[in-house]
Amino acid sequence: MFLKKNKARKPRTITRRAVFAHNGQKATVSISLEAAATMEKLRAASEAMAHLEAQLKANPADETAQEEYGNAMLQLFACVLGRDGVEQLLDLYGKDLGSFVQDVRLFIFGDVVPAMRKAEARELRSGRTGTGWRWSNA
Repeated sequence: MFLKKNKARKPRTITRRAVFAHNGQKATVSISLEAAATMEKLRAASEAMAHLEAQLKANPADETAQEEYGNAMLQLFACVLGRDGVEQLLDLYGKDLGSFVQDVRLFIFGDVVPAMRKAEARELRSGRTGTGWRWSNA
């Protein structure tokens, strides 16, 4: 009888491409992410953002709290788009941060996160997290 090789399965990845347009200029952002790992990063970043948002609501005039909240939001966006993607979009939108946040949130939470949740659920259901040894691999 032949033994099966214990071969680690690759985690599911999602790929997306979006074109952002502002003031007649366009920027294209392409991403390829591992669903489970990126969702862990997003959860941690959103917990930090929720904590900072509570601090900001307690004292809205605090400039350091406002700056920390803005940095946390950029960190959340960087979990999905990467630092280069965020910088590219910040250069595109310039001082119009309201449109920047609106468009990027729509892309991330309307397109990328649902696809990652679906892929993560499929990984967890089938035991394909890509980490550790499973009896099904034996």
